[in-house]
This record gives sequence, C-alpha cells and structure tokens, in this order.
Amino acid sequence: MIDAILEEDKQRPKKQHHTAKRIFERLKEEHGFMGGYTIVKDYVRGEQLRGREMFVPLVHPAGEAQADFGEAVVVILFLRV
Repeated sequence: MIDAILEEDKQRPKKQHHTAKRIFERLKEEHGFMGGYTIVKDYVRGEQLRGREMFVPLVHPAGEAQADFGEAVVVILFLRV
C-alpha cells in the first residue's frame, strides 16, 4: 500500500506529496493498519533514499590523478543492533 501511495506521489507536485505521518494515518483509516508509526516512517525513508542519486568522492594523493566514468547500483543495508 505504501509503495502505491509513493508511486502516485510521483505524478503530483512536490508540495502535494504524502508525509510518512499522513501515509500512516491513511493506512489506519483506510486499511485498519494496527502497526506503529515508526515502522511506516522507516520504510518511507528507505524508499526515498533508494531513489536518490549519490556520488562517491574520488580522493587521490598529490601528484597522481585518476579518471573513471560509469554507473553502479549500490544497496546499503542498515542493521539495527
């Protein structure tokens, strides 16, 4: 359900996107969701980060240079201890 809401938001202006709180409220009202807000918030945050473009800085010692062009998909898992 959350994925469907986030997918709909892609067609709307940025200011009309759902917040995690509003998604949580809709899940409770429309689908009888019994879980907590934190699980919804964490999922929404993960999905937002997944679609974000990121860059890894290239660092090299003085006097040396390197150039590389390409793309890669990286999956970063956050584990709670």
